[in-house]
Amino acid sequence: MKPFNEAKRIGIVVLAAGDSRRLGQPKQLLSYKGKTLLRHIVDVACDAGASDVSVVLGAHREVLERELRPEVSTIRNDEWKEGLASSVRAAVNHLGGDMDALLFMTVDQPHVDVHLLQSIFFSYLQSSARVVACTYGGTSGIPALFDRSFFSTLRQLEGDRGAKEIIASMGKEVRLIPFPQGAIDIDTLSDYDTISS
Repeated sequence: MKPFNEAKRIGIVVLAAGDSRRLGQPKQLLSYKGKTLLRHIVDVACDAGASDVSVVLGAHREVLERELRPEVSTIRNDEWKEGLASSVRAAVNHLGGDMDALLFMTVDQPHVDVHLLQSIFFSYLQSSARVVACTYGGTSGIPALFDRSFFSTLRQLEGDRGAKEIIASMGKEVRLIPFPQGAIDIDTLSDYDTISS
């Protein structure tokens, strides 16, 4: 698909390296709308018109690679047991030299769609905001886009922390996109029963 905007190179990063400990099985392989969750999210990402779509894989890597489209690149994260920060760092280290911005998303927010991702792109391109994040359930978080001016900050994340603290620290400098359904994610079987029923 043609890039959403050819003036800026925006990459989408799907964070999918975890082992779904709380769920007891790989959440990436749960069925959703006739596909696995991973394939569903990857399809949405590919259809949004980013310059690049990459998936960070760690646990169950060889099995999960079979769910990817040919045009999607994989980023191997051997430090996935550390937590989310290791995947963010791996993505920035792999893509940071080529992209003007990176949009991070995970596999466990099934209601993310092409319209939402393109709204994030548009907000970034039409404003001076260096960070665009979604707001839901009284918080702000992913999907979230970071301009390259934040790549060095993202490389310093450690442990099981994503970029939520960075978003919170910026206050009104962050451009927020309402996404009420972002509060629905899948960490347990009861969460999955909610979206699959």
